[in-house]
Amino acid sequence: MGGIKKYDAENKIVIIKLGRSDDPLMHQVNRFGCVLLFVIVAIGLSAQRFAKSPIQCWCPAQFPDFQVNYINDYCWVRNTYVVDFNESLSTASSIKKTRIIQYYQWIPLILVFQALSFFAPRMVWLACSGYSLNIKKLLKMADDITLSHGNDKHELIQATVQYLKKYLKNQNCLNIRYRTWEGPRELLASYGLHKGNVLVFIFLMTSLLYAVSTVGQFLMVDILLGVDFKTLGFDVMSRVYNDKTIADHRRFPIVTFCDFYIRQITNIQSWTVQCSLPINLYSEMIFIIDWFILVFMTILNFAYFMYHIVSTILPYRAEIYIRKFMEIDGERVSKYQTISEHELEKQRDFIHCYLRRDGVFLIWLMSNKVNPVVAGEIVNNLWKSYQSE
Repeated sequence: MGGIKKYDAENKIVIIKLGRSDDPLMHQVNRFGCVLLFVIVAIGLSAQRFAKSPIQCWCPAQFPDFQVNYINDYCWVRNTYVVDFNESLSTASSIKKTRIIQYYQWIPLILVFQALSFFAPRMVWLACSGYSLNIKKLLKMADDITLSHGNDKHELIQATVQYLKKYLKNQNCLNIRYRTWEGPRELLASYGLHKGNVLVFIFLMTSLLYAVSTVGQFLMVDILLGVDFKTLGFDVMSRVYNDKTIADHRRFPIVTFCDFYIRQITNIQSWTVQCSLPINLYSEMIFIIDWFILVFMTILNFAYFMYHIVSTILPYRAEIYIRKFMEIDGERVSKYQTISEHELEKQRDFIHCYLRRDGVFLIWLMSNKVNPVVAGEIVNNLWKSYQSE
């Protein structure tokens, strides 16, 4: 992603510059911010298990230390179950099965799976967006313009414009490598997805996948935990509102029970020990925060997707956005400026027939990822090229 940009021999300074990403900030929050958070928490929980025992069972006094260690390990792997202290311990296995706590061993893996779910849409974007255009190369070229001056800047602008023009001229065709994909190609063509809409379609699909990912994580965590995760946040807010403790020992019990058997020469002895799960103190807070993160990201992702799909569908949105970069007779177009109908029609053709949705999307990406000034220079050079053709 990054590398050494240049070496300043006079001052002996190595300047390091990270490469620009080819996706917007909202996508980066999902595929980098959330992924990093969940991976760090998963590593922290795993490290804690090696630092100290995640379970402590109260064993009979006659058990030697090695037997106590064995029971702790056995109960950790075997799962424990919950019995309220107002109830008596039941010997019926059918009752115990309904009260088994079986998630605490897998919490780091659940968090890692969530991190992968947040990153999965990024893989779709990488696999599809670079098929017809190297977006990172385009952003790198635009970025170099901001660091150059004079003739070098003019040459870089022209090189960027030529690279973008080459894509704009070829975007009416959806290149397919394999003959077996001719059917999907015709289907895409029938919906107009080959007419300058490919990148926008992939972008919208990726944005939707980020939203679907958070909803899927809700369902997945709810199934794996088995503690009604879907309503966890609402219950926490209700307890806080009613001035009750946040801790929910029904979902995340601290004290559990474990059954094990010791085989001797002549008989098999059955034992039940009481165990403490200190890890559930952390697990409860982790999944409460997890719930609020998923709710927050679901709302943001769906709002982001809906905003961009509306902006894509409404043609005047593209006209308003591109016109703010355009110049007529060397002057920037203003919303108060009177433009002839003939000039307006040429601008519409330039935006909808030349740039199309993909071109507008790439200008928007350059403006957000690099610099609005550079994006304006690219638009005006494309506009001049279009007028001269």
